[in-house]
Amino acid sequence: ESLDKLLLSWSEEMSVGVDAMDQDHRQLMELVNQLMRALHAGEVKGVIGDVLLELLHYTETHFRREERLMMDHAFPDLESHKAEHQRMTEKLVEFERMFREEDVALSQDVLRFLQHWLVHHIQGVDQEYARHIAPH
Repeated sequence: ESLDKLLLSWSEEMSVGVDAMDQDHRQLMELVNQLMRALHAGEVKGVIGDVLLELLHYTETHFRREERLMMDHAFPDLESHKAEHQRMTEKLVEFERMFREEDVALSQDVLRFLQHWLVHHIQGVDQEYARHIAPH
């Protein structure tokens, strides 16, 4: 499978109508793409580990920003959205720990999971707060 087919690409239907969140989402997609490129290129473990750690930190930062936005707009589903963020953070922490400590290779399956989760989360639950903040 060609690398181009494996990479995520942003589309306007992913927009949540809040520039800062859209920028975060684009950056998260780019970090997942960087991981895919590094894996595809057979990069050394340190390079992949660095990108994975950056993805983890950026994800945590983004989740905090997004939760603050939802709080500011009294989004009624905040708690379930936060719970989903928590589950994803725990998964990412575990991926990163296993990669670093147990020498578990970062597989295509893990990357596909990250891609699927990211796109599903942006196009699914994030659209719910988008509708709440700016009803169309």
